[in-house]
Amino acid sequence: VEVVRHVGVPVFDGESIVAVAGVGNKDEYYDESDVRQVKLLMQGMWRLVRRKQFEQALQEAHDKLEERVRERTCELDSANQELKREIAERKRAEKVRKDSQALYSSLVENLPVHVLRKDIDGRFTFANQSFCDLLSKPLEEITGKTDFDFYPEELAQKYHQDDQRVVKTGELFEAVEENKKKGETRYVQVMKSAVRDAGGRIVGVQVIFWDVTERKRAEKDLAYERFLLETLMDNSPDYIYFKDTESRFVRISKALADYFKLKQPGDAVGKTDLDIFDSERARQYLSDEQQVMKTGKAAVNKEEEQSWPNGRTRWVSTSKVPLRSPEGKVIGTFGISRDITDRKCAEAQLQAAKEAAEVASRAKSEFLATMSHEIRTPMNGIIGMIDLLLGTNPTDQQRSYLDLASQSAETLLRLINDILDFSKIEAGKFELESVGFKLRDTLGDTLQTLAGRASEKDLELTYHIPAEIPDELVGDPGRLCQIIVNLTGNAVKFTEQGEIAVGVKLESLVDDNVRLHFSVSDTGPGIPPEKQRLIFEAFRQADSSMSRRYGGTGLGLAISSHLVEMMKGRMWLETEVGEGSTFHFVALFSLQKDAPIKPAPGPVTLHGLRVLVVDDNRTNRLILDEMLSNWRMNPTAVDSGQSALEAMDKAVRAREPFHLALLDVMMPQMDGFELAEQIRQTPGLSETALIMLSSAGNLAGNTRCRGLGIDYCLMKPVKQSELLDSIVAALSVATADEAAAATAEYPESTTSLHILLAEDGLVNQKVAVNLLEQRGHKVTVANNGQEAVDALDNESFDAVLMDVQMPAMDGLEATAIIRQREAESGGHVPIIAMTAHAMKGDRERCLEAGMDGYIAKPIRAKDLHDTFEATVARVRGYQTQESETAGEKDILDRDQILEQTGASPETLKEIVELFSVESGKLMRRMTDAIRNEDSSGLQRAAHTLRGSVRIFGAERAAAAALRLETIGADKKLVGAEDAWA
Repeated sequence: VEVVRHVGVPVFDGESIVAVAGVGNKDEYYDESDVRQVKLLMQGMWRLVRRKQFEQALQEAHDKLEERVRERTCELDSANQELKREIAERKRAEKVRKDSQALYSSLVENLPVHVLRKDIDGRFTFANQSFCDLLSKPLEEITGKTDFDFYPEELAQKYHQDDQRVVKTGELFEAVEENKKKGETRYVQVMKSAVRDAGGRIVGVQVIFWDVTERKRAEKDLAYERFLLETLMDNSPDYIYFKDTESRFVRISKALADYFKLKQPGDAVGKTDLDIFDSERARQYLSDEQQVMKTGKAAVNKEEEQSWPNGRTRWVSTSKVPLRSPEGKVIGTFGISRDITDRKCAEAQLQAAKEAAEVASRAKSEFLATMSHEIRTPMNGIIGMIDLLLGTNPTDQQRSYLDLASQSAETLLRLINDILDFSKIEAGKFELESVGFKLRDTLGDTLQTLAGRASEKDLELTYHIPAEIPDELVGDPGRLCQIIVNLTGNAVKFTEQGEIAVGVKLESLVDDNVRLHFSVSDTGPGIPPEKQRLIFEAFRQADSSMSRRYGGTGLGLAISSHLVEMMKGRMWLETEVGEGSTFHFVALFSLQKDAPIKPAPGPVTLHGLRVLVVDDNRTNRLILDEMLSNWRMNPTAVDSGQSALEAMDKAVRAREPFHLALLDVMMPQMDGFELAEQIRQTPGLSETALIMLSSAGNLAGNTRCRGLGIDYCLMKPVKQSELLDSIVAALSVATADEAAAATAEYPESTTSLHILLAEDGLVNQKVAVNLLEQRGHKVTVANNGQEAVDALDNESFDAVLMDVQMPAMDGLEATAIIRQREAESGGHVPIIAMTAHAMKGDRERCLEAGMDGYIAKPIRAKDLHDTFEATVARVRGYQTQESETAGEKDILDRDQILEQTGASPETLKEIVELFSVESGKLMRRMTDAIRNEDSSGLQRAAHTLRGSVRIFGAERAAAAALRLETIGADKKLVGAEDAWA
């Protein structure tokens, strides 16, 4: 019912009401009660006769209507507020729903797994992008379809059955499935769960799966390694055990359990040596293990006697090493003991037999010496008498008889002298030779024969010969070596830890004679004062127990002392108990005729070479520093791998990088191999030449050395000649003689040119400047591309020799800037590239950058002059025909490889076999890296392969590997497939 609000006014015509005038308002609506009130009002107005009664009734109706309006307005306001709250709540719920949906979508799309949903009939209702990529189809082509549209019948049927199991049971389904495709087995982890609606009813299945092939392979490898460990622990006859930091047994082998009389190995877990051995021996074992864990150094082949309460006595040889966690933290010890009781018994019997043989030998020697002397005396008388008779003018017949007697006597005398010489050898009586020899090489060769024994005990063996000592001497090198071997061998034998240092000093130099002072110092137990004189006597040692512990007859020092006396010198000892010993001896030698007093300072091309020496042993650092300084190089010595990396980084940032690094293999925290790997993987450092120094034997054939691109591996103590030759070869520099010989064929150029040389390597700078100046050219040196650009701005040059790889700005970038400026200003300066990478693509890359010629490093006189002068002449118009450089060889020169590697045919065959195995692995790593977009893996594998193939001079293969290495370093893998092909 539509009701209006009326205001009624009676209309008078004098005294009576003739009509009612009204005004209506439709803004407000009322219910039926309002209507009735209005009607009553209207009727009442017609009855009012007087104006005052009408107005009063109208006011009352109006008041009631106003009250009703206020009540309805309040009700509407309340309803409106409730509606607003409901709308706001719905908006908040909608926002939460949208945020939740966005979060879910983001999570599903970014998880490294495949996610999909199916309805109860197996039709796909959702799939994340990862699953779409797997099927190579967009989402719209997947939704609404089933597994039967994408997978083989048998596989799709299995997936459907798994889905139905989840729908029926509502339980989570989880499994690892094996798939074979193109001969390769892959493993997939699958999880299927029910999808429910708001009422809890199952309406579909959600599937999540991802590739776990690597994990399964790792699990198989781990299981196989565990099998190998179990096999070792159960079947090895040696006693193997693991202990924690408190020296409690963690695990022992079956053989050790049997030795301890335990029922099973597990019975030893948690026990200590105190539960098995007597307290004194248990404390000793605990002390040994604490020392191993504290120092991180192994205790190797320590022989121990073990006595048991039942009377049995056994001897064992024990090696203990620190047990480390995967993070490198020491968490206990690992030991292997071997029963050597039978060997000790055999040694005791052998020693007894040896002593008996020595007694017999001495008796024989004394008998031979005595008999030869007793026979020689009357024989001299007989010969003398015969000579006297021959002087009395005997008859011819008598002379004939006397001659026969004299010949017989001389024959008998020679026989006696031979017997006497033999007895002298057994008695230690020698005669010295006088031949020419090189002191440094002789001493180096001798000490290298002892390096293995020193390395077995983790002892550092060094020798130091200052530069002022002459090298080319005359004397008996064999007997000198015998003395050095005896003294150094004793030092190694009696020293348990520390170092042995052999030194040589100049005592005097008079005319052609030089008196040298040799010393052999160790960090062993020292010798008590009362025993020091005895050790120089035959068959005597400082302690009678030493012969049982270390072996030996006690003749060595007596013989050495006798030899030193024959060399017009003397031997003496300086020692302190617990502080080590130093044996000294002085010997006299002659100088070889026309030999230099001081050794040559090394090739001029190496002067100023920046070399980094990395060795944790201070003595070694000092020796190498002095050696390199004597060759006029610029060495820097550090004591650890971390310090080496910091020094190299600092040098690169200062634009003074190291050209060569000498690395010690055995260093704490970071050994030489780990340091080499870090250097090869660090941009700016990877091109540094590396030489490895090892006291653990010859590493030249070590696969890891080749894999890391280490140029040479030398045995410590390193020989000076070997080190110098290795440096020259590693840096591919020519000696002064070689440079002169190479230049002799090329007369001075008819035209003197002003040349700008842009090269950051000091060695290559010296070689190039020397060769160019010998041709009459003037050379200005720039250390990088930026300096080259600046030099061209300030000065005019006839040509530029531009190294490709330089710090700050490389050669290609510098050439681009130069050519851009020439395009604006006119002119064209010939630019010839220099690069260490002799690959075909490298040449094209240089020419495309605007260079006019190309020279491969190492710089050779003929290549430099031919390419440089031909390029300059062509660019300047002096020649119309470009001089083509020789093409690359397509085959390998076996004789050249043998010469380069210094290997025998047998060793070369072994190297080739190792390479065939290693290269296959590296090729597979590169294909995997390209497929997995692993740029770092590609760079490492290509770098290792490049270092290996260069051993054979296969420069084209090395260049191909370098291209892949460069692509990996760029991180983008653009063109990797083409480079691989």
